[in-house]
Amino acid sequence: MTSFRKVVVTDFGDVDVLKVVDDVLPPPPPGHVQIAVEYASLGGADINMRMGSFPLQKKPPFTPGYALAGVVRASGPGCKAFQVGDAVVVMTKYDADATLTNQPERYCVRVPDGVDRRAAAALACDWLTAWAMVKRSAKVARGQRVFVHGVSGAVGSAIMILSRLRGADVYGTASERNHEAVRRHGGTPFVYSDKKWMERMKELGGAHAVFDALGFESFDESYAILAPDGVLVAYGNNKGVLDDGKPKSPVLPILKLVSRNFNPLTSKKTTFYAVSRDASTYKADVAELLEMAKNGDFTVPIKNIWNLEDIQTAHREWGSGSGIGALLIKASSDDAVSKMFDEYTCEQESRLDLNQVLGNESGHLEVGASNFARSAVGIDLKGTALYARLQAKDGSEHDDTINLDAIVENRNGELVFLERREGIKRNITIPLRPRQPEFTSTSPHLDSPPCNGCQDWPDPRHQDVHVFRKQLQEGKANCASCGLLLKVINHYKPSQKRIQKASCAAEKPSSEWDLHRLHLEYYVEGGPVVKKVCVLHRRSVKGNPPGIFAEIRAKYLSGNFSSPGSVDQARMWLETCIEKHGKCESFKRRLLPARVLDLGTTPKDSVELLCNTGKWVDSYACLSHCWGKPKKGQPEAIKLTTRNESSLRRGVAVGDLPKNYRDAIYFCKLLRIRYLWIDALCIIQDSSKDWACESLKMASYYGNCTVCLAATRSPDHDGGFQPVNTRMEYQLPGVTGPASRLFVTEKLPEVPHFWSATNYPHEEHYPLLTRAWVYQERRLSPRLLHFCGNELVFECKQHTACECDSVAVDSYKDRDSWTKAYETYYATHHDVTKVDNMTKIQHEWHSWVRAYSRLNLTYVSDRLPAISGVAHQVKERREVNGMPTGRYLAGLWEETLLDDMSWCVGLDRVRVRRDEETHSGASYRGTNARYIRGAMKIKHDEYVAPSWSWASVLSPVEFAPFGYKTYLCQLLDVQAQTVGPNEFSRVTAGHVLLQGQLLETRWDEIDGKMCLKDVLGTRLSLPLIGDRGMVWFPDYNIRSEGKHKLSKNEKLYILPLVSRPILGRDDDVDIKMRFYLGRTKVEAVYLVLKRVQSAAATPTYERVGWAEYTGSDWEKVPDMRKARETKVLIV
Repeated sequence: MTSFRKVVVTDFGDVDVLKVVDDVLPPPPPGHVQIAVEYASLGGADINMRMGSFPLQKKPPFTPGYALAGVVRASGPGCKAFQVGDAVVVMTKYDADATLTNQPERYCVRVPDGVDRRAAAALACDWLTAWAMVKRSAKVARGQRVFVHGVSGAVGSAIMILSRLRGADVYGTASERNHEAVRRHGGTPFVYSDKKWMERMKELGGAHAVFDALGFESFDESYAILAPDGVLVAYGNNKGVLDDGKPKSPVLPILKLVSRNFNPLTSKKTTFYAVSRDASTYKADVAELLEMAKNGDFTVPIKNIWNLEDIQTAHREWGSGSGIGALLIKASSDDAVSKMFDEYTCEQESRLDLNQVLGNESGHLEVGASNFARSAVGIDLKGTALYARLQAKDGSEHDDTINLDAIVENRNGELVFLERREGIKRNITIPLRPRQPEFTSTSPHLDSPPCNGCQDWPDPRHQDVHVFRKQLQEGKANCASCGLLLKVINHYKPSQKRIQKASCAAEKPSSEWDLHRLHLEYYVEGGPVVKKVCVLHRRSVKGNPPGIFAEIRAKYLSGNFSSPGSVDQARMWLETCIEKHGKCESFKRRLLPARVLDLGTTPKDSVELLCNTGKWVDSYACLSHCWGKPKKGQPEAIKLTTRNESSLRRGVAVGDLPKNYRDAIYFCKLLRIRYLWIDALCIIQDSSKDWACESLKMASYYGNCTVCLAATRSPDHDGGFQPVNTRMEYQLPGVTGPASRLFVTEKLPEVPHFWSATNYPHEEHYPLLTRAWVYQERRLSPRLLHFCGNELVFECKQHTACECDSVAVDSYKDRDSWTKAYETYYATHHDVTKVDNMTKIQHEWHSWVRAYSRLNLTYVSDRLPAISGVAHQVKERREVNGMPTGRYLAGLWEETLLDDMSWCVGLDRVRVRRDEETHSGASYRGTNARYIRGAMKIKHDEYVAPSWSWASVLSPVEFAPFGYKTYLCQLLDVQAQTVGPNEFSRVTAGHVLLQGQLLETRWDEIDGKMCLKDVLGTRLSLPLIGDRGMVWFPDYNIRSEGKHKLSKNEKLYILPLVSRPILGRDDDVDIKMRFYLGRTKVEAVYLVLKRVQSAAATPTYERVGWAEYTGSDWEKVPDMRKARETKVLIV
């Protein structure tokens, strides 16, 4: 009898019925093996069993757990298939959630070497279910459309991956937080509740196979989207558990489902699948899946793993959380498994003298020699790993390790050498070097002795290594790894600098999408350490590199934007977006711009400026690029003017154009796009009339293009799509063929990956993304290809992808993400689950202005024109949704003017973060709120916009989340004069006339904060003793010399503008607390004004700053009793 731990379902009900208890397990009976459980699967069956809704299940008490992976600990009488220590998987139906279990030998399947035990546990149930349904129930074939409910779940994701392997297109429903992970695996996700998936599948002609794990009323919906000859495969019946957690009987829905097969008027079929270990195909299917996993046909995604002691948490969190893949219970720690083996198998003591078979050969352990201990400085034995520090003949010391499993075995309880001492040959099926305990791999092992230079990197049996160049030079002769690392160090060393020493830290991939990374450090004489990062990869071709190099991930980064691999990838992204993305425009041909470049049809064709009369329809691309400044001594880049328009119409040689233009033309031809729009060559640059007309059409030009090509890494028009050369190649010595060619691509350590680049990347990394004009181009274009120097990045409204696949799983949590997919998501529904559609649309504009205001402009007069296209699009969206909009006035909207005027500078106002499951959350200024000593930028002397517009300042602006609900002043009139009749043009003058309370004050700087010292009563519950006044935030640097400088003696005025409730018991507050005690907390915003000279009859002011007060007695505090009711004209 052996003691062990197990989970027990004590009664049917919620997670509280799950208990982890101690028990004793008898020896395995005849025909059974005893298994030390490592991982058990967790699925819908376990949840339904715990709730008592699983068909024909046991009554409590029982131990759940439908499948496991573990190691054979003992065999009962009559069992011969497995030996102690063999790794196996088995479908158990019960008893897997335990540290030990006895299971019939006939159901156990051996786990091949190189297959991860976690993956094996998932294969034995989740993937077995998926494989049987895909392979036999639905017979999924190439070109079919497959729809999966719960496509991010354990079984659903397996169906998706296996169906994709068979060449099918996969669609499915999943929680929105998991959509990006589904897309990365090739699926097209939908939200179940909005039913848009039904419309889409019917548009496509129906699904050839639908896999429905929900059941109940979902069966009817799934049947409705079937193609005429489609099949509905049902399993699981999890909808009741997912909806309200209450068990429901699945009998009637299943009977209704099966009865549909008796309808003679349709060819649609239905079936219900239930996995069983008694099926004749059970062992063959499991073995096939294990072999496919070993061969690398797929990778099993693991969503979460819980320890056995956390079984209640695991059941509670089942069906929630981000990501896709299997859910597992880790039954035993590795130490616990080893201890169980020790208890069971170490029944007698045996000794062996290793000096008989191990010697010291130049500081290394040598099998077949003798007396290694005589020259050993230190010896340590951990498990089967023998560690020794040995002296070489020259007196130097070397560390070495061997795996005793390779030379020693247990024969009936006695340790013996595998061969006689003379000429001993180790067992080559066991690596001489010990494995890392947690490692599993699909690659072959090296048979040769280890190299002390590179430590046989990238041998997965070792941890990450750190080596210096001198060590590599002294490594084993003809060592491929040393040669590779040496070449990398020499290839990327800083030029024209004296290097004292160099090192390389080689790092294994941290995830299934990551690549091997090489961290290089160069110690420069008289200078700082230069650091670089590279990734190691190879082509996705048939076959693997030899030996340990099979560990290198097959992800080909071409290093050349025009390589066949990159072009094919770009075409695939574009075709997928156009044909499958519901949020993206699906057009391929649209009306061409008024002027466009005709690239011709052959590589030698010149480029001609084509003038469209308004009827020419075709596909075209746009170029987004930095113009840059002319380099010293070089002529200005060619651009369209009134003088050269006729010559450009006749044609210009491609070689006469800047590098950005040449690369864009070349790539358009590779994409088979004939027409290209480039602002510098399609707008007459010396005609203000043409510029004013054409700049206002940019919304349609970018919005109608097939793709926008973005020279994201290029700092100017001559940088090109690939301004840096970041790649080197390495041919493994002694072997030939593309599989043995490795590639190294530099990824500068200070450069954030495009996807995860928060805030605003530095100009030296992604200079294009710092430009204000580019924000509009990105927002308006349906899809973009970014040329980032060492890879392509694709953006559309639904998806973001890159060549290296370094994409965050939970991407939407980054609120400052640059990607269009995120911005569309955030602006339409993320974090706004409890507000009306009008508020969402208003918030959309504020969020875009917030992002845009942080970007750079060469000419301050472009502050409004550079976002005019987006503004035009927003107006159309507001009008379509029935939102009162009114006129567009210097970046603000007439119908929401007071709310739009609540912008501020110098304060970080955190946006709303609501939980999409619970709808709880708040709009608040969080712990990262920061007070700044006034705005950092000056106010430009050139007129851009009236002072009440955010466009009048050059600093980044912020808005409160979701705006304000109460107006504290009255809008009487507002006007903005523009250049020409178009309201989106440049502004020449403007004013707003308000009626409200005006309080005179002065400002001072106290403890580093700007204070309005006469506005008393702020945030004090005690009498106004020591009150220093209200903190305010200037809109610009008021200390800077010039006409906008403010002296401390100058009079200022505050005007209450808007307010909103933020905390209380009422329904309209941002943070509703049912048991909140006290009065509702309200946030009020004030404009800070200064008096200016004007001929107007009404006193005239300019806005110079902003202030706010949050409290429960805002009507009395701050003290506004001295304020006077008056009309205020702000210019």
